[in-house]
Amino acid sequence: MELILSGTIRDFKDSHVDFEYKIYPEKGIVEPILGPNRKPVYKGGEGKTTHNKEAFDQWYQDAEGVNLSKRLNIILQDIDGDGVFTYFNDEFFPIDDELFGNEGRRHNYHFTYEIHSEFTYKGTEVFTFVGDDDLWVFIDGKQVIDLGGVHGAQTGTIDLQVPDGNSTFKADLPTGASLSLEVGQTYSFDLFFAERHTNRSQFRIDTSIALVCLPVVTLEASDPKARELPADPGEFTLRLDKSPEQDLAITVSISGTATEGKDYQPVGTTVTVPAGQTAVKVPIKPIPDKKIEGAETVVMELRAGEGYDLGDPVEATVVIGDYKLPVVTIKVRDPKATEPIAKDCPPDSAVFVVCLDKPPLCDVKVPFQVGGTATEGKDYKPLKRTVVIPEGKTKAPIVVVPLPDKKIYEADETVIITLKEGKGYRSGSAVKAQAVICEAAKPVIKPKWIWLLLFFLAILGCLFVFKVIYS
Repeated sequence: MELILSGTIRDFKDSHVDFEYKIYPEKGIVEPILGPNRKPVYKGGEGKTTHNKEAFDQWYQDAEGVNLSKRLNIILQDIDGDGVFTYFNDEFFPIDDELFGNEGRRHNYHFTYEIHSEFTYKGTEVFTFVGDDDLWVFIDGKQVIDLGGVHGAQTGTIDLQVPDGNSTFKADLPTGASLSLEVGQTYSFDLFFAERHTNRSQFRIDTSIALVCLPVVTLEASDPKARELPADPGEFTLRLDKSPEQDLAITVSISGTATEGKDYQPVGTTVTVPAGQTAVKVPIKPIPDKKIEGAETVVMELRAGEGYDLGDPVEATVVIGDYKLPVVTIKVRDPKATEPIAKDCPPDSAVFVVCLDKPPLCDVKVPFQVGGTATEGKDYKPLKRTVVIPEGKTKAPIVVVPLPDKKIYEADETVIITLKEGKGYRSGSAVKAQAVICEAAKPVIKPKWIWLLLFFLAILGCLFVFKVIYS
């Protein structure tokens, strides 16, 4: 029979301040109670073999540039069939020539190893570890073995057997904490090991605890892009390397620049993986608003909890984009204007139209500049330098109203409008348009002497007719 334990091993360079340092057995390096993320909490001990909390916190957490990690399984075997499972390796160097490599040595000597498991208490269990260097074991979050420091092989044992007829185990631990276990109940088991110095590494476990290999959970952003409008959700996916026998609640934390419940629908702090499944999707559904905010992030991180182990990666990001801004263009609906004959005559105006490819969520102000050969205020009425497209609409006109003048004739003149960059829209390909102001057709006014000549000729005509009649 065999028992498989799965854990995470992390490789360090020998230049790390806590590795290849002093050789000294040292208790009390970590607190007697496991941290909320199922990691040891630095206490300091005598300060002989460690430096500070910052350096120690890198031992059992992925730290870019400081360590490299991978999953590592060990197999415990019950050769005698007596219910005691054993793993023994007198040369425990499981990552030789891997990760950071051996750094010029015969073995890769600088690494940590952590195992997270659980067991159903039977009342007869015993656990023994023999090895070097640091070793801490926690049951139900409480430290039961402390073999801290850099040292040769040492032995630590915890005997969990209850007297016949009892169903509760109670013990006062050397740390001052108390351990209480009920037969038939399930408890967490956490082991933390460190190999910090050349040139030996021994690792042995003998246990009758029926440790369960926990499912390993990882996280990915299966759809890393979301958008407010048009509605497009993003998505995280949690994956397990094996399905749980019963519904499993995975603890998560949410951060990022987006605000939960305001920028996207609430996700919560736990994600449940149903029994028998190995993956569950978590949608990120943006909540649209009328603000132009730019891209915002939703960061999900897996947290340690009961019934599972954390793999890699445990963090992922979904980016929520604002609604896709409408594209603005300009066209000419009526490209020709004509000057009025007089002030009291109605003008023939030219009309530009500023267009959006979709209705905006709020009023959009589009600034523009005016050019051309026509003179503003002289050839046509002055124009405002902004056109407003109301919320929900897609068009707004710019009307060029010509003004009359006293010139008998002048060439056609142009009005050119060019849209400028602004907020709430994107510029399209057509941002410039032109209209023409044409001269009005003026009535022909004849000089006064022509009228006199015509009058004189008319009189002569009448005299000629009179003479013909009476002659």
